[in-house]
Amino acid sequence: MAMKPLGTLLSDSFSFFQKHFMVLLVGAVVFGLLNGWVGSYMDIQGKKFATNMMQDMGAGNMMNENNIQKMQDLTMKAMQGDADAAMELEKMGESMEAMAGEMEQKMRNMKMPTAETIGGFAGMLGKGMLLSMLISTLAAAYFLSVTVLNATSVGGAVSLAGAHIVKVFLLSIWIMIRTFVWIPFVGIVTGIILGPRFITAPINLLEGKKGVMESASMSYTQTTGQWGKIFGNMIAVAIVLWIAVMIVAMVLGMFGTIGTWVTAILVQLGSAFMMVFGIHLARTVMAK
Repeated sequence: MAMKPLGTLLSDSFSFFQKHFMVLLVGAVVFGLLNGWVGSYMDIQGKKFATNMMQDMGAGNMMNENNIQKMQDLTMKAMQGDADAAMELEKMGESMEAMAGEMEQKMRNMKMPTAETIGGFAGMLGKGMLLSMLISTLAAAYFLSVTVLNATSVGGAVSLAGAHIVKVFLLSIWIMIRTFVWIPFVGIVTGIILGPRFITAPINLLEGKKGVMESASMSYTQTTGQWGKIFGNMIAVAIVLWIAVMIVAMVLGMFGTIGTWVTAILVQLGSAFMMVFGIHLARTVMAK
């Protein structure tokens, strides 16, 4: 059986996506908000680390956020013809110039960040990475429960995801090891060459009830001679989705924090569609 053309695959995927939209949307909202929260947490902690580091180095009061914001506001007003703002901005410039000599001396006397500060940042980074990995695994298990096992309700998807989350996690780790283990030697090339060969592994694992390693090995066999079609179809859809999300993200960026959170949800929804398309593509590969 010949692989379906891209148009047919997109049509089938979109029909499935529409049919399961509410279930997928709930997952996109939950995991998008969780990812957004982790991102905000990392950003706040990163700023705290930068502030603590500057204080440890003796330069904490040189350029605080209030001064930077004030200079930005004055610059905008001066550009609009506000003479008073221009004069105040000039005075701030003179003050900053006078501080340059002091800063140079402070730079000479700077202390290195303390071990406590660096350790705290490393711990925060580790927690953020673990949280991101956990969220990604939960999202993958949830969306695969819908796309592979055809869960039609949120409760059903959650139940199936909980039952298979360990296997999904182990499969993702095993595929990552097999795909990227040679990265230090030949770069991203192995990911491009080997990654598409594991597209049917989730179906083998969840629907075929095979083991983790067996599912990956079966996928490698099932995709023999199909790399070009798999990669071409996946990259074409991924590029279109990426462009669409970026355009929407630029528009939403004008709405500040709310736009950021909505963008995180849209990214998850785009990932859900990519998974739907990938599974439909995988089924045509298996039926060849």
